[in-house]
Amino acid sequence: FFFSAWWHLQNPELWPIFYPEVRTFFENEGIFTLTDDVVEDYFTFKGTVKALRSGLNLSPWELLNFLTWLEERKQIPVVVIPPKEVPPKKEEDTPVGSITHTKVQWMLAKIGKKLGCNVWIAKNDWNNEYQGEKLGNLSIKKFPEVGLDSSIQNKIEYIDVVWIRGSKHIVAAFEVEHSTSIHSGILRLSDLTLMAPNLNFRFYIVVPEERMKDVRNELSRPTFQSAGLNEM
Repeated sequence: FFFSAWWHLQNPELWPIFYPEVRTFFENEGIFTLTDDVVEDYFTFKGTVKALRSGLNLSPWELLNFLTWLEERKQIPVVVIPPKEVPPKKEEDTPVGSITHTKVQWMLAKIGKKLGCNVWIAKNDWNNEYQGEKLGNLSIKKFPEVGLDSSIQNKIEYIDVVWIRGSKHIVAAFEVEHSTSIHSGILRLSDLTLMAPNLNFRFYIVVPEERMKDVRNELSRPTFQSAGLNEM
């Protein structure tokens, strides 16, 4: 470990650090086995790291962070808490399980505010409520002028949730396709990409895990692939 750390400082791309926790992770996954020959073990470890980096297209630090995240993810205990009996809340859409379109918008608004952003919520959703709180109360009242053509700005104003840093810097936009057609959200993104190719904020489509196949099917359409949406 000590020698490999110094080699790594001289050439991070060539010499991975012989981290004990990474070795243990590899062993648990069945892709590496320690022997009595530490030199041979290191070069086997080095080859495993090289293959993973090449396959995942990650830098040395990105690979380490990814493997650390995987290991921590495995250790998170699953706790099942029985649902409380509460009176039903007014919702404007049909719930799938315990998640609704309105709840996801509410959660994204709360997260955006925690990150220090102003939040815009599509105006046509302002009267929808979650936990007795109207979405309109979480939204700024006027979408800022961001230097775009009025037709483009109008489309952005109908995006479900937008995070804005400062007065007018858009940092992220979210289309929540919980139970509605996924096609409409991707189509809105496609329109924005074609009309304003220099938009520099992150655009996310939020869907339940069981609808990921639908997203991939939509993104496989030649129309969306030609706009580069399958890459985005």
